[in-house]
Amino acid sequence: EVWQWMHSSCPEAAHGLARGDFENALAGARTSRRDEIGALYAAFEHMADQLRDRHVRLETRMGLTEAELRKVEAKLRGTMAAAARSERLAALGRLASGVAHEIRTPLTSLKLFLQSVQEEIAVSPEQSEDYQIGMRQVARIETTINHFLNFARPQEPVLMDLDFEKLVDDALEVVGPRANQQEVDVERRIAPALPRVEGDMRQLGGVLVNLLVNALEAMPDGGRLAIEVAPQTSPAEHAEPGWVRIEVADTGPGIRKEDLDRLFEPFFTTKAAGSGLGLAIISGVVERHDGRIDVDTRLGIGTTFSVRLPAVGAKDNRR
Repeated sequence: EVWQWMHSSCPEAAHGLARGDFENALAGARTSRRDEIGALYAAFEHMADQLRDRHVRLETRMGLTEAELRKVEAKLRGTMAAAARSERLAALGRLASGVAHEIRTPLTSLKLFLQSVQEEIAVSPEQSEDYQIGMRQVARIETTINHFLNFARPQEPVLMDLDFEKLVDDALEVVGPRANQQEVDVERRIAPALPRVEGDMRQLGGVLVNLLVNALEAMPDGGRLAIEVAPQTSPAEHAEPGWVRIEVADTGPGIRKEDLDRLFEPFFTTKAAGSGLGLAIISGVVERHDGRIDVDTRLGIGTTFSVRLPAVGAKDNRR
């Protein structure tokens, strides 16, 4: 009888186990007997349970391994892209530095010559106006050269406790006259009791001024310019405690998506007279402060640049 049970039921059960059908493998061989056949069935059932458990653990482990591999692969792609970008930026930086030095020397000579001409030669009012235009163009070229050099030879920040009140007020003092001229309403909001942040006041002041100027350029016919400094409490994707957020928001036309993807690339600009280095330099300064800069824009509504800086003691949370 034992032989008959094994001959009729065991092969089917064994094939079911081999196929991985652990739930149904013993369905046709079930018995409630308590003799040798029942003991043999119990042994088969116990083996099926063990195989099923091992199969589940193996599938789980393989799933985790595949997820980890995908994560590592994505991280590797990001690292390779960052390395390639760094290499391109380094090459562009060397080129920018060489071009800037080649231009600066003759430009300085030209500027000194024009200044001496103004002091030594009397000119008519019409010529004086032309002269002033020429000097402004020289100053514009100097500014572009400085952008090239700042991009090519970025300086490490000199860290001190940031005074956000002074940082914002100094920047608004620079852009205030232009905002008044364009009839742009300026809103300033600085939260009390901000976390302590270390940074370079000069470099971050330059970041703020550039962002404010960009916002004003987006609103030549008036609008609203808002600057806010607050702890990072947003539930957004990158929100973390122990950070300070500086936001500069305008009510300009917004940024097109095709431009947004290249916004921080060096030498990319949508301005007729822009060098395309302003936002690239800003991004570099923020990165050297272990911070992050993000953009939120809506066509026809406006654009908000958000700079996040880590508080002292929060740098273990850097992204």
